[in-house]
Amino acid sequence: MGSRQSERAIELMESGEPLATRPASKSDTFQIFQQRVSDMLPSVAKYLPSMVDPQTLVGVVMLNVRQNPELLECTVDSLIAAALQGLQLNLPPGPFGLSYMVPFNNRVGDGVYRREVQFLVGYKGYIETARRSGEVDSIDVRSVYAGDEFGVTYGADQNSQPRITHIPDMTVDRSDVSNITHVYCVVWPHNSRRPQFDVMSRAEVERVRQSSPSRNSPAWREWWDAMAMAKVVRRLANRGGMPITEALIKVCEADDRVYSSVDADPIMPPPAPQPVAHAEFPPVPAPAPAPKPKPKSKPQADVKPIHWLCPRCTQTGTAVQGTELTWCADCAESGVEIELITATTHDDLRAAASEHGMHGIADDSDDIKTID
Repeated sequence: MGSRQSERAIELMESGEPLATRPASKSDTFQIFQQRVSDMLPSVAKYLPSMVDPQTLVGVVMLNVRQNPELLECTVDSLIAAALQGLQLNLPPGPFGLSYMVPFNNRVGDGVYRREVQFLVGYKGYIETARRSGEVDSIDVRSVYAGDEFGVTYGADQNSQPRITHIPDMTVDRSDVSNITHVYCVVWPHNSRRPQFDVMSRAEVERVRQSSPSRNSPAWREWWDAMAMAKVVRRLANRGGMPITEALIKVCEADDRVYSSVDADPIMPPPAPQPVAHAEFPPVPAPAPAPKPKPKSKPQADVKPIHWLCPRCTQTGTAVQGTELTWCADCAESGVEIELITATTHDDLRAAASEHGMHGIADDSDDIKTID
């Protein structure tokens, strides 16, 4: 890139705004975005698995952006986070359907939305995770269409074999997801003679969908069948039909985080690109220096205390030599100046108090208040 326009595009890139709102050509936008991701590698590379080259993160992000330019309307940080999560789970988003990077309208205020990317686990991601465990011999996930011959038999004892009968009707338009009536998943655990399976009707899938904040997200609108199959695989795992491994737990937790954090608007269309406003921000002030600790006074053995007594309010206390002791502070605050009685020992203080007609002065040092 050359010229002043390219320099302006780089300046906009550094502002952190969605790239699709920038005044640059399509080729410039992709180059700017790739540079932006590369610049972020030093801060995110530490979160990648040790066997993953940091440049793989750039490749995954650019692959998804080129396949779906709508992702450029989203914040760069959310794009990086979604790709990073897929690599951490060894389920990189991409054309294989292990996982997806889906744009959402996240509500950040009353009527205010921000375009962000969410990481979604695909049904193939669940299948791949189960297969990698080595505890599954076979796993199959399918959709049932109107017109298919379909039946389910559940075994109630050891002699009866649970099974699914599915004979598809190939004359039905299988590209139309509105024809789907059921989805099911069948798992054959390793060295097991009984399969584990679960079946969900379309109504059950719709109940799960409607309970999700992302119910009308692009994922459901464009890939209803894939999302439905992911739900039945996940429910089978929740019911103990799949081996519970650490990898599967992490995948389920990642999926749960998506649906508990997304607050997508079900009606509002993607916000139209707006001109980027550039504000001048004042420099961040340097942090104030930490206060120096006050030096601790060391006790001096040769300094004798001065004991004092107020003849009006009968308060007593102790001060070190050199302290100015003239008036009782509490009495002075009341507008009465009372001269204190002072002595170097408790005996002398009692004697002086007796001369003023006062008796019963405590001899316990714990009862003597210290003046700082």
